[in-house]
Amino acid sequence: MFSQIVFVSSNEEELKSADPVVKSPVNASVKMNLGDEKLHPVNNGSTKPFKIFVGYDPREDLAFEVCRSSILKRSSIPVEVIPIKQSDLRSNGIYWRERGKFESTEFSFSRFLSPYLANFEGWAMFVDCDFLYLTDIKELTELIDDKYAIMCVQHDYTPKETTKMDGVVQTVYPRKNWSSMVLYNCGHPKNHILTPDVVNSQSGAFLHRFQWLDDHEIGSIPFVWNFLVGHNKVDEKDPTTFPKAIHYTTGGPWFESWKNCDFADLWLNEMEEYKKEMKLGRTRLFLHLTAGNGSFLEEILRLFSSLVFLFLDFLNVCALHVHGNCSIGVEGFKPTHFTLASVLSACSSFSTNIEHGSRCRSLSIKVGLHGNIYVENALMGMHMSSLGNKRVDLFDMGAGGSEPRAEDNIQVAACGFCFLSFICAL
Repeated sequence: MFSQIVFVSSNEEELKSADPVVKSPVNASVKMNLGDEKLHPVNNGSTKPFKIFVGYDPREDLAFEVCRSSILKRSSIPVEVIPIKQSDLRSNGIYWRERGKFESTEFSFSRFLSPYLANFEGWAMFVDCDFLYLTDIKELTELIDDKYAIMCVQHDYTPKETTKMDGVVQTVYPRKNWSSMVLYNCGHPKNHILTPDVVNSQSGAFLHRFQWLDDHEIGSIPFVWNFLVGHNKVDEKDPTTFPKAIHYTTGGPWFESWKNCDFADLWLNEMEEYKKEMKLGRTRLFLHLTAGNGSFLEEILRLFSSLVFLFLDFLNVCALHVHGNCSIGVEGFKPTHFTLASVLSACSSFSTNIEHGSRCRSLSIKVGLHGNIYVENALMGMHMSSLGNKRVDLFDMGAGGSEPRAEDNIQVAACGFCFLSFICAL
């Protein structure tokens, strides 16, 4: 579905199939966001995982996650699932093509970089993110035939709908959906043409119709590996028609308008299992971290409590600075040396006068932090900052006072806002 882009172009563009000159070598240092890996019995004597590139679009992040999960949980061979993210490709200087009005996803063209991203080595697969795998990917790799440059399901498909997904215009063109799931013989000489220069410049007709290849170089895969919802049919009496990979080509249940499509229940069940597995994974991580460390939970609670105290102390210091009183607090709690020292250090830029400094010191004595080296250093830093080069005895704070200035109030409010943002981010 996501590859389905047609360039409603002129005949000249449609016929632009002359072999382009390969200019860019493979950039082995390119870094993509890798997905999870599962190591299983070796496939065909190789210890390298089978690379599966999955088209990624931010609008369909959940579809990608479910697709990846459906592959990984059923695979009995080493696999490496790699999202093709346009933002990563652009930041690495691999993809610079402007998006056309008929491109339904961010990977409409970037999909053809799969052999390049695999360093033109071995076999790899590209698949749209709107797939749901029901079978071990090992069965698909067993269909690989080295005599072909690529292998795919060769659909004869003309969509009935005029729109798809979330209102994207549906298009019709030869070999539609062939490029939505492709096994690439990355080392095949003909595929070396798929460099960034070519992928960023060639027409939709050239790329989606595989015009860099002769027909006999394109191998066929049974349709059950790219079972088009709404097009392909299941014959209950014929097991060979049972889908192994469902393709929600016009739109899946993650879109509101397609939530009741055929096979929606299978995708929704897979999504629930994925979410449960994610929660279970977090639980396992927590248990792993807490194993043999009974105080781990207490440390977490202490940390969050300290953050609460830190904010309360910050408000107290602000109150001291502006109003000369301290009335904010939580009954039964008191600040620690960490929270109080942190707040005092953060407030060292305030124009705090001597009277306010004395109140801060009184607060440290009141909560039992008198003499604590962290608190004392923070107090000293705050007073030295506020008094500049003036000499002062910190243990004999003289009386003094001044009304809060407008700029002081603005400074306190700004710091309070930044602090709240920091706490929320944590």
